[in-house]
Amino acid sequence: MKFICTKTILLEAVNTVSKVIASKANIPAEEGILFNVFDDGNIRLAGVGQEIGLECFISASVESTGDFVVNAKKFGDFLRNLRDDDMVLETEGEMLEISCGVVSVKLPVMKADLFPDLPLMEKKKQFNLSPPLFLDMIKKTVFAAAGPEGKEIQQGVLFEIENEMLTMVATDTFRLALRQEKIEGSHENGNFIVPKRAMEVLESTMPADLDNVNIGIGERHVSFEFGRKRIVSRLIRGEFLKYKTALPSSFKTTVTVNREQIRKSVGLASILVSEKMRYPIRFSIDADTLVVSFRASEGSVVDEIKIEKEGESLEIGFNNKYLESIFSTAETENLRMHFNSPLSPMAVEDENGKFYCLLSAMRLRNE
Repeated sequence: MKFICTKTILLEAVNTVSKVIASKANIPAEEGILFNVFDDGNIRLAGVGQEIGLECFISASVESTGDFVVNAKKFGDFLRNLRDDDMVLETEGEMLEISCGVVSVKLPVMKADLFPDLPLMEKKKQFNLSPPLFLDMIKKTVFAAAGPEGKEIQQGVLFEIENEMLTMVATDTFRLALRQEKIEGSHENGNFIVPKRAMEVLESTMPADLDNVNIGIGERHVSFEFGRKRIVSRLIRGEFLKYKTALPSSFKTTVTVNREQIRKSVGLASILVSEKMRYPIRFSIDADTLVVSFRASEGSVVDEIKIEKEGESLEIGFNNKYLESIFSTAETENLRMHFNSPLSPMAVEDENGKFYCLLSAMRLRNE
């Protein structure tokens, strides 16, 4: 096998594929990148992780074809330290020689048949989205999915198609984030759950300037195809939270607030929050003023924000990290915050009504 390509193109592909590859795996080939070199000048790079696989294609000048697997970390580290120039890659026996200018590097390779390639899947359903729209929907939901400590269902993002409306929902039981968008064309109703990890890889991999991303759903897997890349992820099995029943139908208090002002106020108060004693940040709502405050033995912060209020006054408390995640994710100039009682969840929505988030309240301390 032998081909010639530019370093920048190869490095970008290696960096992309490496996003899903574990640094330590039970099988050495799972720590590697699979190369398939074709005589039409296309090079396929593939990597697999615990629940996700990624492949991308680049073009090169191919002199002879072949397949091999090389350790992703070592290969990537060498590429990053080589000069930006044309590179020659050639396998001989169980070694890969990388030549770039006067530099020559040799690395051991593994046989391609040892590589656990991406699963073959039949698309039972599929639909298309514009990448900028899809990236926005990912950003507005994935932050609310649980981390590794959560239940598996909570570690995923729900995709629900109903009457040509796509709804994406994520929750860790403390937060629930929802983003909706009408999708063009006729689409069969249904739902599926994609792991948070796959959503994060998509967010960091998919360019916003492409025309289209194709989403294909199979029995056990989902695929995302865009440009010359394809991501395949297993689906999470099980029943997602019946989120519609968790959405309040009415509110006693509604506040319109400038997003940047409240984000900065919460950021100020968060400086004093201790990891050991995570007391709530207090919202005191009365007339046309929202007072954001935090008091602890280390000090106190009090800030006032002008608001538009409808309904009753109240005091309520929230986890600072969760507040920051919501106010940093929303993007419109103003936000609407809805309340019912000091122990009921707060609902936050943006001005265009497409982003909606619920946040559980914390019991306030007596001060």
